[in-house]
Amino acid sequence: ANGKWPRKLGDQAMSESAEWFYTSNRKPVGPVSIEQLRQLVSRGELHSTDLVWKEGMARWEAAASIAGLFPEERPEPWK
Repeated sequence: ANGKWPRKLGDQAMSESAEWFYTSNRKPVGPVSIEQLRQLVSRGELHSTDLVWKEGMARWEAAASIAGLFPEERPEPWK
């Protein structure tokens, strides 16, 4: 990594296959796929408060704000 925050603009900004970046120790890491982000979550290496970004997003956002990235934690209903 070159240590710079990604700042790419272009025709692929809204691409379905957008590549994600995330922060680790306050430094950007990536690009990775959404599936790789989910694997990081399952291994406990990406936390809900870590920041993530992909082309088309106005700014870095907390990973918890990305729909479907973290499993929903709901209590089991009483039977």
